[in-house]
Amino acid sequence: MDNARDNSEAEFVDPTPHVSMYRKILGESYDRLPPLVRDMHEVQSRHTARGRGRVRRGSGLASRLMASLLGMPPEARDIPVETTFSLEQGAETITRNYDGALLVTKQALVPGCETDAGPPALLLEKFGPVALFIRLEGTEEGITFHLQRCSLLGLSLPYFLSPRVSARERVKDGQYHYFVRIDLPMIGRLIEYEGLLRLEKA
Repeated sequence: MDNARDNSEAEFVDPTPHVSMYRKILGESYDRLPPLVRDMHEVQSRHTARGRGRVRRGSGLASRLMASLLGMPPEARDIPVETTFSLEQGAETITRNYDGALLVTKQALVPGCETDAGPPALLLEKFGPVALFIRLEGTEEGITFHLQRCSLLGLSLPYFLSPRVSARERVKDGQYHYFVRIDLPMIGRLIEYEGLLRLEKA
């Protein structure tokens, strides 16, 4: 991928917003997901999940400074977490409230090729000036997120400058469980956060 300016801003429009964005991306594998994971992504307009979580930042000065510049929540153990999913024009705004510290990202569909030989649909997740293009893998265990490329201020980053992302959604102790870790080249861990959530009943 070269350093040409990407078109991520144009991807936040979906002509069929009534269908789960994750179903569109995962296709048939969406139906294999555990119900607790699948339900978390059945956003019609807005829903909220609450639970407990933890946040770990990197130990180095550079990683902590970068986390603060990007608006990452502070390090904390076993704190209340509230996650709100809001759907507008097919794009989801996800607001994660870690005991008063907010982490807001926006997710949208990047259409793929309809043929098996072509590129699959991707999930675009943006926070601040950073855009992550992610391939989703759905199984009976849950969802695994694979970073395909990254851009900063609309410019695609080469692989050696791109973050390393480990992220998954599973079921643990009868609840929806999420885990995300982001590492930066030459810096190490930027942030790691995980938690258990339960959807609020409508």
